[in-house]
Amino acid sequence: MDQQAQANEQTLDLGEDFVRGLEAIGQAYGIDAESVRYWIRQGHIPAFKLLGKWTVRRSTVLKDIEAREAVALGRVAEATAPGEAA
Repeated sequence: MDQQAQANEQTLDLGEDFVRGLEAIGQAYGIDAESVRYWIRQGHIPAFKLLGKWTVRRSTVLKDIEAREAVALGRVAEATAPGEAA
């Protein structure tokens, strides 16, 4: 196998990892498109423009949601007295 063939084999298809457009991003987060626009402007959704459309990576959305969940669960754990169920 020549070097070009090896390079092509190692290239990732990132298209499936992209969520493009406010509506699609909203579906990923479970919010409406206007809220997506607001949260992007506030810096709370890790989005970028790609060919003129707001875009996020599906993998980044999952990490973002997991991080928010960890913070929320940590707060619940802190607010719960030892021995109490959350």
